[in-house]
Amino acid sequence: MKGLQLVARTGVTVWVDASYGGDEKGRYQMCSVTCIGNTAVGWVSQRQPVVALPTTEVEYIIISAGTQHATWMKNFLAKRGEDIMPVIITDNNGAKKLSENPVFHK
Repeated sequence: MKGLQLVARTGVTVWVDASYGGDEKGRYQMCSVTCIGNTAVGWVSQRQPVVALPTTEVEYIIISAGTQHATWMKNFLAKRGEDIMPVIITDNNGAKKLSENPVFHK
């Protein structure tokens, strides 16, 4: 248990990204990596299940999936006495602003 507590103090980071990758059906490849400190503890790479046209929409979908995993990780660590706030990192400013500002959701 002490090892988990020591590592968790450095924080949880979820890196998310999507790329077109030349898919003929217009679906993007989604990927995310979840890290505690400098150690990867989870990852996913899959074809996006829905067709989204704008890049911002595609990135927003993967941010949502990354947020779900970050929330699960936060709850998992909370049961072990760790109080952390996960950080989600994306390279798309439009998707980042869309997810941070509820005014855009109208």
